[in-house]
Amino acid sequence: MNTPTTKISFFVKHKKKLLIVLSVIIILYIYNKYFTTNKVDKTNIFTEDEIVSNEPLMVPDCELPNPIVGGKYTLSFWIFINKHYENYLSWKHIFHKGTPISQNYMTKPDPERMECKKDLILDYEDWFSVITEIQEQCPGLWIHPTKNDIRFAITTNIIEKFNKCDLHAHKITRRVPEYDKPTPISKDIIEYYDIKNIPINKLTHIAIIVNVSYIDIYIDGKQLKIFNLQGTPKHNAGAIYFNFQKTYNGFIKNFLYSPKAYDRKDIEKLYYTSNLKK
Repeated sequence: MNTPTTKISFFVKHKKKLLIVLSVIIILYIYNKYFTTNKVDKTNIFTEDEIVSNEPLMVPDCELPNPIVGGKYTLSFWIFINKHYENYLSWKHIFHKGTPISQNYMTKPDPERMECKKDLILDYEDWFSVITEIQEQCPGLWIHPTKNDIRFAITTNIIEKFNKCDLHAHKITRRVPEYDKPTPISKDIIEYYDIKNIPINKLTHIAIIVNVSYIDIYIDGKQLKIFNLQGTPKHNAGAIYFNFQKTYNGFIKNFLYSPKAYDRKDIEKLYYTSNLKK
């Protein structure tokens, strides 16, 4: 039978070993908490080293990891815009995920990847035409027709409520009780935010974090804006389409799509450790 004296003598006898074990546990805890949380997990992400604007590209959904938590993902890339007046007066397509552009593709050596034919023209002078034809954009990125602004677009789903009696054109003099109950209606909309004054002839790092109910935007490693969404991001199983005419003149470097929401330290690491930073 172990007595209190026996237990105390055991701890005294193995004091050095216990202190070593405890020290190792503390060191591992500190390392995991303060030295690994700011590392970007690259085990489950999609990356593309360079995407040139004069080469339309389609990346199938099977190459893209699904969000770990619905409505959460991160986009990170460097963009270089060569000429502001390229395709002036038209919305310039950078990329979008969702609505198919064309079913006509030319296969590359890798059958999983496809280079899209260049005969399809997306010629939109007003934003309404864009969202009418490209209804699924989760996400989408466009350059303004007359400004050096980049528009981030995202399809969301909202729930609206209305009374059934509101559908009647004639005046109701006697209400029916069940008509008074609000009926939920699900509707898809496209929400957007404009990133103003993107530099011309200069590499700019842009990071966009979609975090269910809000969007977090960083420019060159610094937080630019957090804006709340009206609805819930509507993730789709469509491909990502890059650089369909009419598009911009330039290129994208180090494109990254991650199925989780990065934090500030992750974005700073992507920016400050990049060899593209000057």
